[in-house]
Amino acid sequence: MQPGRWLAVTLLALSILHAKIRVTFSKTTRVLKGVRLPAGYMEIVQEDTCSDGVIRLNCRSLHAFVFVLEAEYQRDKSHSCSEINKVRRAARFREFRPRMREDFKVKLRGNYIKDEEDPSRIDLRTLFNHRCSGRYHCRVTINEDHPGATKWQPANLRLKYACIPENAVNKYCNMKVTIDDNQGGYVKSPGYPLYYPGQFVCNWTFHTVPGHRVSLVFHDFNIRSPEPNGSCLDSVRIRENGRILFDSCGTRAGVKIISHSNKITVDLISSSRVYPGRGFLLHYEAIRSCPETTAPKGSYVTNDTLDSRTFKCFSGTIFPDTKEPKRTLDCRNGRWNESIDRLPTCVVGGDRGKIQWGRVRVYFLHDAS
Repeated sequence: MQPGRWLAVTLLALSILHAKIRVTFSKTTRVLKGVRLPAGYMEIVQEDTCSDGVIRLNCRSLHAFVFVLEAEYQRDKSHSCSEINKVRRAARFREFRPRMREDFKVKLRGNYIKDEEDPSRIDLRTLFNHRCSGRYHCRVTINEDHPGATKWQPANLRLKYACIPENAVNKYCNMKVTIDDNQGGYVKSPGYPLYYPGQFVCNWTFHTVPGHRVSLVFHDFNIRSPEPNGSCLDSVRIRENGRILFDSCGTRAGVKIISHSNKITVDLISSSRVYPGRGFLLHYEAIRSCPETTAPKGSYVTNDTLDSRTFKCFSGTIFPDTKEPKRTLDCRNGRWNESIDRLPTCVVGGDRGKIQWGRVRVYFLHDAS
């Protein structure tokens, strides 16, 4: 046989062998915990698998549906992928030029409130929410379902999702939801995850005991995208005592809103008859809060969160007991770690409040002319 034919036959055999190779990868699945709900138990499941393949999410119970908590592509890790996959990963990485990687990073990570700047981590909750959340089972192929993912190297995929009993979720409109101390639950908009109804306002009012706040977390949020001018034809609005805390549309995940009082209202406002957006799935919870505080005289608030509050004295003044211009209070079990009534007033002090005296040397120049 001529050398040219040998080469052709060899290349053909190699191509057939490559086509028959199937990527093998390890998959680690474990139930992290079970959470008791008013109407059953919810399981929290974590999976570590390879991104290059068909990914299936399902629940052990036939009456529970999936909702996604985390979906993270870990480019710098590959222990869930096979040795064969490492060769393919290296080849894809050489083709994946730096500028293309940066373009994809901006495009794929622009949907969330708190995006990290770590290029080795990509949040895929938008994809997995679209394919899985609210469904009893699902399958995802990242290379086919996600824009630009054909250029990605096979790497680890970290998934965390919950399996919620269908009868444990509030799915009706215009409801008043009472939350007991340190209790919580779930609400999904009517029609979720296929559509949400239109031409009406659907609302939920959450109420808990005095001294507590209401925490709302939107695990999946898919409302009609804003218009070119930024306005929302359909939106989700959150109100408290006549104030609007949140008013938005589009696609999000992980949005968290905490009330200042023990009562808060969520409105789903839609203008169209029926829109093929998923709507939303949220978790509500009553959390113990510390009493409201005002800044001590001569200071102002620089940081105010559920767990702490920081006061800073005006320039040139300090807190007399600590000799520091800043003071942070920590909220523990509904109480501040210091008595609010005993916070001292800022006084003049510190280096900025003192006049620094020193010696001054004067030199006289003698003119010899």
